[in-house]
Amino acid sequence: MCKQTKLNEQRVKLALEKMVEKDAQYIGTLLGNIIAYYLSDLGQSKTMIKNTRFITLMKRAYSISNTENKTILSIKKLLDTLMERNSTEYLKTNRLATKSNYRFTVYLYFVLYIQRNCSS
Repeated sequence: MCKQTKLNEQRVKLALEKMVEKDAQYIGTLLGNIIAYYLSDLGQSKTMIKNTRFITLMKRAYSISNTENKTILSIKKLLDTLMERNSTEYLKTNRLATKSNYRFTVYLYFVLYIQRNCSS
């Protein structure tokens, strides 16, 4: 996963472990928003979450900039909050592209988590 964004795997793993430990409620909301966007906003079927198209559509959804879609805005805000609360590397960096890579990597982790754990 980190190969795509060229981030240190250990640092991302540490941030994810802190998130799970400290911010389960935020994670639950994030997972719910990702699923809601897929099912409601995109009108997709729950049975298709196991399909690789789910990952493609969710990556495309993440890349939408200047959107007014409340679900996408909420997802990005939750990701920022989780990163700010749990990643010292995220807080240390001033480079916007690096912050974006961290946020995308965490987002992709949760998208893959949903796909792997979804019961059709």
